[in-house]
Amino acid sequence: MKGLFEEIALAPSLFLGTADTPDTEAHLRELYPYLHRGLSVLDLRDGEWSQTLRGAIGLSKAGQAFLIQLKKNGQIATTPKTSAQLVGRDDDAWHREAARVAERHAIHAFFQAHRTGNEEGTPPPRITTSEASAHIASEPSSTIPRTPSGWCDFLTSVILRTRSMEIIDPYLNPESGRYRHLGKTIVDALHRARPGQGLRLHLHCKPTDLDDTRSGGAHEALARLWSDRMNHSWGPQFRRHGISAHVTLWDDLREQHDRYILTERFGLFFTNGFDVSGDSSQEKNVEASLLNSARFEALSKRHSYHAHKNEARCRGHF
Repeated sequence: MKGLFEEIALAPSLFLGTADTPDTEAHLRELYPYLHRGLSVLDLRDGEWSQTLRGAIGLSKAGQAFLIQLKKNGQIATTPKTSAQLVGRDDDAWHREAARVAERHAIHAFFQAHRTGNEEGTPPPRITTSEASAHIASEPSSTIPRTPSGWCDFLTSVILRTRSMEIIDPYLNPESGRYRHLGKTIVDALHRARPGQGLRLHLHCKPTDLDDTRSGGAHEALARLWSDRMNHSWGPQFRRHGISAHVTLWDDLREQHDRYILTERFGLFFTNGFDVSGDSSQEKNVEASLLNSARFEALSKRHSYHAHKNEARCRGHF
C-alpha cells in the first residue's frame, strides 16, 4: 500500500565483504529498523537478485544473516524481469533494474553503502545506509475508506506481512451492526494475502455496562459471555479458515479511544475504529499511520496479557 508499506531495493555490495565495503555489518545494521516497519525488500528479476547474492564470492556473515532474517519474516517480494538480460552486475545495473520496476509501482529507495556521484536522476532515489535514519524516523500514513472493501484491501496488506495480528478497539463488538462485517473481512483478507494459511488473532476491547449486569461482574461469567458472543458471530468462519482467535477485555479501555493493530514486527495507529461508517454524520475515512519503534514496543508490552493479566478483566477463546 503506497505511502504506508513501501518496498525497498538493496545494492548487492551491501552484502559483500569487499575492499569497497569493509564494514558490511555496520551498513546492514542501519537497515534493521526497516524490518520493524513492515517494508519488503525486492528480489529483483524473478529472484535473480537473491540467487546472485547466495552464489557470490565474498558474501559476508552479516549479509547472510540479514538475508535469512528477511526470508524468516516473509519480507522478500519477488518482481518479474523487466528485460531479457541484466546488463552488468554492479550496483548501477541493479539500480537500473529497480528503476524499470519503479515505473509500475512505488519503490521507497535503493540503498547502497556509499555515495557514487550518480545519486540524482532516475527514481528510486539512491540513499546510503548512513542516511537511512532520516527516512525511518517518519511515520507514514494512509487513508482507508470505512467500507468492508476498504478494510479488506488494507487488512490484506497487513496480513501479507504478518502471521499474528492484535486488534485494539474499545468499542469492538460483533453484535454491533457497524462491526458485523469485520469477521468476514478478516477471513477475506487472509484468503487474498495467504490462501490456505492460518492467522493468530487477538482482539482487545472493553465490556459494556450491560455485560457487567448480565455477568454480575464475575470474571468467569464475563469470559463465557464474550466467548459465546464471538463464537456465535465469527467462530465458525474463523475455524474453517485456520484463524486461531481469542479476546481480552480491559477495564482501562473504557477511558481510551485510540485504536491500534500490533503485529510481530510493527504497529499501526488509527484515527477511528474498525467499523464501517453508518450515516452521513460519521467520518467516511480513517487515517492509519505506522508507529515508531518506541511507541510500538511500549504498546506491545502494555497489551501483553501475560504481563498484565491482573489488570485484565478476563480472556476468552473462540
